[in-house]
Amino acid sequence: MSFRTQLLLVMLVVLIAVTGATLYVAHRRLAEAYRQFFAARFADERALLAARQQSRLHGFATRTYSFARLVRLQALLRRVNTAREAHDPTDTAEAVAQLYQTAEDDLREVLDPDHAIPGEPLAVCLRLLGSDGVALAPPPGLEVGRLSPAGEQRLGGQMTAIFQAPAAQTQPVLGHLAVALARAPERLVEAVFTPVLDDDDGRQLGALVVGFPSPAGLPRGTADNAAPAASAPPSGIWLGGTLYSASIGPELASLVAAQLTRLTTGGGVGDGDFDLTGGPTLYRVFYAPVDVHSPFPPARQVTLFALTAAQREEQLLRWRIAADGGLALAVAVVLSGLLAHGLTVPIQELVVGTGEVERGNLGVRVPIRGRHELARLAESFNAMTAGLALKERYRSVLNLVADKGIAEELISGRVLLGGEQREVSVLFCDIRGFTALTQGMPPTEVVRMLNEHFTPLTAVVYEHHGVVDKFVGDLIMAVFGAPKPTGHDALAAAQCARGMLAARRALNASSRYRIEVGIGLATGPALAGCMGASDRLNYTVVGERVNLASRLCSQAGRMEVVIDQTTRERLGGLAVVEPLTKLKLKGFSEPVPAYKLLELNPGAQAGGLGAPTLVTEHGTPA
Repeated sequence: MSFRTQLLLVMLVVLIAVTGATLYVAHRRLAEAYRQFFAARFADERALLAARQQSRLHGFATRTYSFARLVRLQALLRRVNTAREAHDPTDTAEAVAQLYQTAEDDLREVLDPDHAIPGEPLAVCLRLLGSDGVALAPPPGLEVGRLSPAGEQRLGGQMTAIFQAPAAQTQPVLGHLAVALARAPERLVEAVFTPVLDDDDGRQLGALVVGFPSPAGLPRGTADNAAPAASAPPSGIWLGGTLYSASIGPELASLVAAQLTRLTTGGGVGDGDFDLTGGPTLYRVFYAPVDVHSPFPPARQVTLFALTAAQREEQLLRWRIAADGGLALAVAVVLSGLLAHGLTVPIQELVVGTGEVERGNLGVRVPIRGRHELARLAESFNAMTAGLALKERYRSVLNLVADKGIAEELISGRVLLGGEQREVSVLFCDIRGFTALTQGMPPTEVVRMLNEHFTPLTAVVYEHHGVVDKFVGDLIMAVFGAPKPTGHDALAAAQCARGMLAARRALNASSRYRIEVGIGLATGPALAGCMGASDRLNYTVVGERVNLASRLCSQAGRMEVVIDQTTRERLGGLAVVEPLTKLKLKGFSEPVPAYKLLELNPGAQAGGLGAPTLVTEHGTPA
C-alpha cells in the first residue's frame, strides 16, 4: 500500500471517527439536556399536584377534625364499641345507623349535592371505624360510597392497616385509595383519615374516612373530571399495579403500569425515569412517590414526556453533523490528496535517487520542491551524492597514482604516518639497454612502450599480493610484506620475479618492442609508511634492504633474477639458485653475497625443504 493511500485512509478514519464521536457526544448531551428539562418540568408537576391536593383537602381535613371532636359523635362511637363488645347486633346496628346519620347531617356540604359548596367536589365514599380499626358497614339507606363486596373487603383491610399506623392515631392524614364502587368503575380517590379520640382519657374510639375524587380520574384513560390543560404533559397516579390517569390512553397506561410494577417489585426505587415506546411515539416516563410520610398504600405520581420533538431535533442535528462531516470529508480527501501528492512525489524521487546511487550512479540529482523539510532533505541528498561522487573521483585518482592496497589502507586510516618497522621483500625490475632502445624514439612512443611494458608486469605484482611502490623511468619497485604481511612474502616476491620474466617473454613474442629486464630482490627489515613533505606524502619503504635490492637489480643480467642471502634463506628448499661471486656494491663496505635465482620448485611448500639447491656456474649441482 502506497504512502499516499495510507495517508488518505488515515485522514478518512480520523474524520469518520471524529464525526462519529461528535454524533455520539451530541446525542448524549442532547439527551441529558432534555432529561434535565423534563426532570425540571416533572418537579414542577409534583409541586403543583401537592399544592392542589393541599388546597383541596386542607379544608376537608379541618372540617373532619372538627367533626371528630363532637361529643355526640364520641358518645355514639362508645355505644357502638360497647354493643360490639357485648355482641348485641340489634343495638350495634341501631348505633351504627345513628352514627352514619350524624355524619351525614354534619358533613352534608361534602355529601349532599343540594348543600355542596360551589366549586368544591363531593365525597364519593364515607366510612367509620370502631376502636378495633374494623370498618363499620353503612346502613342500607346510605348511598354515598356504596362499594362492591370485593371493594368493601379491600377498603376495610386498607383502613385497618392505616388505623394501626402510629401517624394516623393522633391527627388527620391524607393519601390515595382505589375504591370499587357498586355501580361505577373502580376509581382513585384522595382520602382524609381522621382519628376520633376520647376527650376524657384520649384513647382512640375509632376513625372517620372520607374519599374525594382524584384529578387523576378513572383508570384505562377515562375520567369524569375536567380535562387537563393542553400544554400539560400526560400524567397519572400509579397505585397497586394500576395507573389511574385521565390523559393517558389505555394501552399506554397498561405498558407504563407493567414497567413500574417491575421496577418497584420488592421495594424497588423510590423515584426515577425510563424510556418507553407507546405506538409510534417514544416517551420519557418520570415517577416519584406521593404521600411520602403517609400510612396510606404507596402511590407514585407518573408523568410522560413525548420525545418526538427531541427525536426530531436530534435527527436534524444528526443530519447537520453528518452533512458537515461529509463536506469536511470531501474537503479532507481533496486536501489530503494534494498533501499526499506534495509528500509522496519528493519521497518517490528520493527513492529513485537512492536506487541510482545503489547502482553506482553518483551523478543523480533530485529536484528541490518548496522550502519545507522534504526540500531540505532533497538538498542534503544532492549534497551527499555530490560528496560521494567527489570521493569516488578521489579514490579513482588515488588508485591511479598509488597501489590499490595502499589506497585502501590510506582511505581506511590504518596506515601510520611516519612509518613502522617491517620485514619486507623489495623487488626492483629494470629494462636493460633502455637508453639505446629509446634513442631517436618520439616521447609519445616511449610512453606507449612503457605503458605496454608496465601493464602486464604490474598485474603479476598484484597477482602475488605485492604492492607497486613506484615507477621510476623504466624501473618498477614492488614491495611484499607491507602494508599487510602474508607470512611468506619472500616466496611471493620470488614467484613474482619469475612471473615477470615469463610475462615479458610472452609479451616479446607478440609486441614489436623486444625488451629484456633484470630483477633484484632483497629481504630484511625496513621502515614502511607515509613519508615526504607536510603537504605531500608518499607511501614507501626505506632502509638498507631497499638500497641492496636496487644494487642487485643493477647487477642482474638480461632476463635474470639476483637475490640476497636473506631471501635465499627464506626460500629454503623451494628455490634453485646459483651462487655469485660476492659483489662489491656502492654504499656497502663489505662484499655482499648474492645468488642468481634459476627456478622455483613448484611442488614444494614454504619452509619445507631446508637449504636451497646450489648449482655451479656451468649449471651442475654443487
